[in-house]
Amino acid sequence: MIMLRSVEADGRSYQVRLEALRRRCDAELIDLSDGSVVLRVMGRHYGGESDAVVAFSDLQQFRFPILGSGLYDKVMTAVDEESNKVVRYRQAKRRTVQTRSAGKLEVVVNPAQEVTLDLLLLVAVSSGFLLTEYRARPGGGGG
Repeated sequence: MIMLRSVEADGRSYQVRLEALRRRCDAELIDLSDGSVVLRVMGRHYGGESDAVVAFSDLQQFRFPILGSGLYDKVMTAVDEESNKVVRYRQAKRRTVQTRSAGKLEVVVNPAQEVTLDLLLLVAVSSGFLLTEYRARPGGGGG
């Protein structure tokens, strides 16, 4: 799973602690100021499977289903436990002379969703799921 190692937001620093358990990779995002666990990633997106779940310390959970078949037509959505579509992610189109956007991810937050620190941390931690799910497919998926 592609995942950041650290992030700074709202004047605080956070670091990811990984636990690799056989074919599963769990991670915790730790607030370095007090050592508290902010969120936990359970499962993974790998080889065509979309099993990762992000759970915050207040027990709010998000799943990340993916629709589409190719890297540039796939859309991953962060969905909360009430099935609200909170964030959508998609791979930017291949590099063009005008945009030079190779390898970039487009992220769109639902306009009805309040942008909070938790939401920003959710996006930071989950943004690599879409790329990992596609690149790790059997048979050599890739752009």
